[in-house]
Amino acid sequence: MKLHSAVCLAILSLSSVVLAQEAKPVPAFENVDIHASAPGTQMFGGRISAGARFEADGYTMMDLISRAYGLPWDRITDGPAWLGTDRFDVLAIVPSGVTSRSAQPMFRTLLADRFKLVVHSDTRPVPVYAVVADKHTLLKNTAGGESQCKYNSVDSFVVLTCVNMTVAQMVRQVADYASEYFDRPLLDKTSLTGNFDFTFRWTPRRNMRLRSADGEMTGISPRDAFEQQLGLKVETRKEPLPVIVVDSVNRTPTPNAPGVSAVLNSPAYTEFDVAEVRVHKPETPFKYQDKSTQMELLGFKLPVLIHMAWVNPPQKREISGGPAWVKTDAFDIIAKAPREVPWENTQLMLRNLLTQRFQLRLHEENQPTTVYALTGGKRLPKLKDADPTRRSECKKSLGDGTITLTCQNTTMKQLEETALSEAWGLLDHPVIDLTGLSGAYDFFVTWSPVARNGGTVAGGDSSQVSEVASAPSGDLTFFEALEKQIGLKLQKQKHEIPVLVIDSAERPVEK
Repeated sequence: MKLHSAVCLAILSLSSVVLAQEAKPVPAFENVDIHASAPGTQMFGGRISAGARFEADGYTMMDLISRAYGLPWDRITDGPAWLGTDRFDVLAIVPSGVTSRSAQPMFRTLLADRFKLVVHSDTRPVPVYAVVADKHTLLKNTAGGESQCKYNSVDSFVVLTCVNMTVAQMVRQVADYASEYFDRPLLDKTSLTGNFDFTFRWTPRRNMRLRSADGEMTGISPRDAFEQQLGLKVETRKEPLPVIVVDSVNRTPTPNAPGVSAVLNSPAYTEFDVAEVRVHKPETPFKYQDKSTQMELLGFKLPVLIHMAWVNPPQKREISGGPAWVKTDAFDIIAKAPREVPWENTQLMLRNLLTQRFQLRLHEENQPTTVYALTGGKRLPKLKDADPTRRSECKKSLGDGTITLTCQNTTMKQLEETALSEAWGLLDHPVIDLTGLSGAYDFFVTWSPVARNGGTVAGGDSSQVSEVASAPSGDLTFFEALEKQIGLKLQKQKHEIPVLVIDSAERPVEK
């Protein structure tokens, strides 16, 4: 009997330990505020700082799942069509001791709690670039030495010199250094063993179509370099990789706890601890540096500073009005924050600093402004009606010196807000959908980066595009490709949109 009691006590004691282990609290954000983003909000913010406020604007469910599980979009499968289009703002407090990597379980808890997200892990065929061995490789056995790779730029080429490395290690190095060429995983599928010495040379994408004096293109892509320099080939195929499968998710988050919004929307800091504002000296170089607690902005004009303080990227807003000097005079700002805070809090402090030191007064109003208008071309738009059950998304893929944007179940409004963000480097004004098309479509467009278009400048105007591509190589600009391939035009015109107007401003008095 006593033995039986002792065994029972031991079992109960062991059970208590197990229950205590199981009851370990799940990591979670504190005081979470989630709500649908305002129309036009783009993805912004999301920096993790222990003990600070977390702010993420314009995140889609795909963005949040990607953050929670550390996988790119193309390895998140199934789920409803809105996963990549509906946007949400998240505001919360990050517990102390949390890093960006250790925050992943917190995002999982957040999604399961507020959106009732249910997922499971699986392995499925995923598009990859596979490096395979040809019959006769050009690999050189290592001469020994420390395993390492050195990156260098020589003329218009990039050179990666690796010593005593396996093929798998070298492939990972190329995937990192030449990431602009690889829009999907680059995997070693050679089955080669041993260590080798490599010299691997390729051309940056921006220089791929540069030509010699006799008109020959001199660039070499990493895919061609693998074959010509190492005797290896790069194949596009599918390989089984881990994926996250979305089983179910709610489109509307559960309501915020009472009073949470009021608490979180009171910024931790409204002023910099120390801030210097002065006139920029011409001999001083331009500089932008935003460290965790210090900001240095050297050589900035006031409209640019206003845009930084009032507008969240990648949105573009026109700044008008004010005295003549705001368009000509440049200034330096060196400011120190009390502690590391999210950009949104830094932005508020910068806004208050500009208001005080420049005696700045602004208002917003609608004005006729230069925009890029998206309209139908001379021909009917070459758009295929979409299957409404398919996920709404646009994917970018990279060719040797080309970019292809493939969209499915995408509206023109989504093209304005999301897909065109892929070409923001070309567009120096806001994009406005004036097509009048209300449906969702499947389409793709392929163009060449701006540096390859025979000197085409950023912000080109498709109204000047002829039927013959402007580049000597026959490549299409982004503007030409839109019109020729899907029948849409993107051209500058005046359109009434909200702008920020400078009512008054004074040059700062240096302290």
